[in-house]
Amino acid sequence: MLESKKNISKTNKSLRTKQINEIPSTKKNNVNLQKQIKLITTKKVKPNTNTSQKVYIKKSSLDNKQITKTNNQTTKRYIKKRKIKVKNIIIFILLLTLIILIPIYFLILKPDSNEKKPNNNNQNNDTPPIDESEELDEFDYLKQSLSFYKEEYKNRYITYKEKNPNLDLETVIVHVNIGLDQDFYTNILESPRQQTDLIIVNKYNALDSNYVPQNLETINSKYSSGTKQLESSARIAFEQLAKDAQLEGYTIRAISTYRSYSYQKTLYTRYANADGKELADTYSARPGHSEHQTGLAVDVDNRILSYTDFGNTKEFTWMKENAYKYGFILRYTKDNEFITGYKDEPWHYRYVGVEVATYIQNNPMSYEEYYVRFLQ
Repeated sequence: MLESKKNISKTNKSLRTKQINEIPSTKKNNVNLQKQIKLITTKKVKPNTNTSQKVYIKKSSLDNKQITKTNNQTTKRYIKKRKIKVKNIIIFILLLTLIILIPIYFLILKPDSNEKKPNNNNQNNDTPPIDESEELDEFDYLKQSLSFYKEEYKNRYITYKEKNPNLDLETVIVHVNIGLDQDFYTNILESPRQQTDLIIVNKYNALDSNYVPQNLETINSKYSSGTKQLESSARIAFEQLAKDAQLEGYTIRAISTYRSYSYQKTLYTRYANADGKELADTYSARPGHSEHQTGLAVDVDNRILSYTDFGNTKEFTWMKENAYKYGFILRYTKDNEFITGYKDEPWHYRYVGVEVATYIQNNPMSYEEYYVRFLQ
């Protein structure tokens, strides 16, 4: 019994001891727990570095794009303003240039712009009143440099230039002096330099019906067909030409030389009756207008072919290369048809002397052009 009580007492004691021992432990744990709670509440939470970096990069990227976009817009605005500025400068320069050039144009290039125009009432006159134009000023300048300029033809020069704007002024003067501003066989003058080698006879210059060369001589029959006559100097030159050509194997024969006024009249009348006057004028001279009346013109052939075929012969080639050496020129060509009024005649040669013939050979022109430049 006593032992049982003793054991119970021992057991109770043991339990109290255990409880007593456990109490401090619980307190200790509570203390530790409170410390841990305090530590947790006071401890700073470290953010997730990776997540924060990603957010920052994304934000930075957006900022960069916004900055780039802003810069691009600024650049575009600058370029646009720059272009507008350059454009304005160009426009200003152009306007300034025009402002400078327009007065120069009217003051210098067109000094006659304010001059009065000729009266329309005078347009039907042959010689309209003088217009103080640029052309007239140039004509006045040429007056000082060209010996063949004629003051009395000034109005004719101006009119002819207006009708032929592509011609230079010197050519205009030459053509008018020849008479080309007027129809053939109008305003006919008496042929000047009569009884000389330099006489001119054409559709503007005529010989009297009584004109006969003073020194007509008959050509050696070896160089002509029948009895043919030429003025003395022309006869001597032609015979020498034909002789030299023969030595080189060429035959040059005179078939038509001096013709009287009456003979030419009969010949022309026959042609005009056969072909009409207009056509006859292109290949035959009216009486008084034929060079044959001067005794200085000769038509040739080669004894074989008709004279009209002379242009197809070797003799024609020889004549083109050598006739001038003897004082002869080919009088009527295709190039000067508009001046002479006659179609091409390879068989018709005119004696003008070696000096003049050589000049024309080296400076191709009609005798009319040479005459008004140096002899008129």
